[in-house]
Amino acid sequence: MILDPALNLARKSALVSIGAVALTGDTLTSAVDRFAARGAQASESSIHPRLYIAKFPSQVVPVNEEQLAKLRGIFAQARDRLIGSLNLPTQDSVEELKTEVARLGAQIDQIRAAARRQAKTADEAPAEPLPGYDKLNVERVVDLLPTLNELQLLAVQTYEQAHGNRVTVLRAIDKLNEAEA
Repeated sequence: MILDPALNLARKSALVSIGAVALTGDTLTSAVDRFAARGAQASESSIHPRLYIAKFPSQVVPVNEEQLAKLRGIFAQARDRLIGSLNLPTQDSVEELKTEVARLGAQIDQIRAAARRQAKTADEAPAEPLPGYDKLNVERVVDLLPTLNELQLLAVQTYEQAHGNRVTVLRAIDKLNEAEA
């Protein structure tokens, strides 16, 4: 059949991909095992790990602090690239998140404090400026305004701003205040 060679080629291609991944994994595992064995060997010897790096299993080469710092930097960059490619959070991103959470927490505290102040102000709002005032409709209040003295008008205005905030009443008070001025 004509499709048999094509199917065999597709099958072999898939197997090659799987084999490449498996071989890479085996090579990586072997390299990690060799690195771990060499690290164990170096740590068991009398060589101070901060001052020496193994160049060959039979040879030790002295390293100064500047070179060691440079190697640490290279390692940190490689580590950060690996972490980034795996979408894992880095120490820097965790610190940034902590800072952002602290900033947002402070904003929430400010909002809560403002809400408490507002609730306290509402609790301290003035009582009715006139007996039975809450039962009066807008027309009756507007008709009553010209008969009030300046202190009573101020009390009605303050009460309206703290409670109902009826625009018609507030405008009528403004007109009376302008007429008196």
